[in-house]
Amino acid sequence: MKISRIARVRRVATAALLALGAALGLATPSAQAVEGGTTIAAMWGTGMAQVWEATPDGPAYRCSGSVVGPIKVLTAAHCFRPGVPYDHYYVVVGHTLKGEGTRIRIGNVNTHRDLAVASLKADLSRIPEVHHISVNTNVEPAPGQYATVQGWGRTCLNCTGSQLLKEARVRIIDQGYDLAGGPAYRVYNSLKNGILREGDSGGAMIFQGRQYGVVSSDGGPSDPAHAYISMFDESAERFLRDMHVPVNTTW
Repeated sequence: MKISRIARVRRVATAALLALGAALGLATPSAQAVEGGTTIAAMWGTGMAQVWEATPDGPAYRCSGSVVGPIKVLTAAHCFRPGVPYDHYYVVVGHTLKGEGTRIRIGNVNTHRDLAVASLKADLSRIPEVHHISVNTNVEPAPGQYATVQGWGRTCLNCTGSQLLKEARVRIIDQGYDLAGGPAYRVYNSLKNGILREGDSGGAMIFQGRQYGVVSSDGGPSDPAHAYISMFDESAERFLRDMHVPVNTTW
């Protein structure tokens, strides 16, 4: 079932207001996080990435992402604030504790709908603590199947972001739209298995050990039980390949 145009406009408007609030110091950027679910112990060895912005007030955590190539991190396009140079952003990789790990500067960012590929200024394949995540487009998860999402975002509606990486288990319901109007999986989340909330957009949706999507948005106040995860359709696959992201292969 496709989401209605009104619902889509409402979610895009909500994201714009949150982004404006972030610029004024009133809120974090539109993103997702995990309430409930499973907490992952503090340790080295992960393929998840933290996206940070260097601001005049100090480092600011923005979003999650995934290490998908030797110098590539995949995340959500709306994680990057309009007008802020990309070299003001960096990633922290290799560790499950927020702020811990290896810091790598971002050189450039290319976007397609709500997908973003950040090109880094150092080769991650030379860092043994940094794992990699394989992007796959060969199989499309079907409604009723389960996938996992990891992130460092809020652990309740009004809480601060989690210091430890958390994992949610979500059930695929059908398809809708991401924040940029691209195709997205609509997924169901619960407190038992983990609810996606503000603070961790850009996280990888993992199905059968591979990445099949990127977290874009939640369902808003009117639909808190669902979230939307950007799909890798044919145009997204072309974009990823053009950005030299290994697709349907290892690296």
